[in-house]
Amino acid sequence: MEGHFYVLNLESGQTTKVTESLPVSFIDTENDRNVSDPMHTPLGWSADSQFVLLRDGWDIWQVPVTGRGSAINLTVDGREKGIRYQARYVLDMEEKGIDLSQPQYLRMYGEWTKKKWCSPPKCQPSWPCSRS
Repeated sequence: MEGHFYVLNLESGQTTKVTESLPVSFIDTENDRNVSDPMHTPLGWSADSQFVLLRDGWDIWQVPVTGRGSAINLTVDGREKGIRYQARYVLDMEEKGIDLSQPQYLRMYGEWTKKKWCSPPKCQPSWPCSRS
């Protein structure tokens, strides 16, 4: 199955398939543009450059850029509950990467309810956000 992301180390020139061990595809199957296997747009890099945040169309994944270690499904319930975590709101236009120690505001869409909203989702303990 393709639909994987790769990271290029600019110093060594080495590429690493960072999403190979994940049980999801990152191909945007609903994108009908004339592109072979278009990918969902990445959300960005962590402030410490250790992770990239990727979307699979439902959830947001924190993926180690080294290809070693485990990726974490930060939003947990997107696929299960029919919630599409679509985008991250950037509140600080000067930020240099995503500070994973801070709450993140996401645009969400209910696939079955057709409702849109923005709030910190309930998510993994490693990502601070609303627990209500």
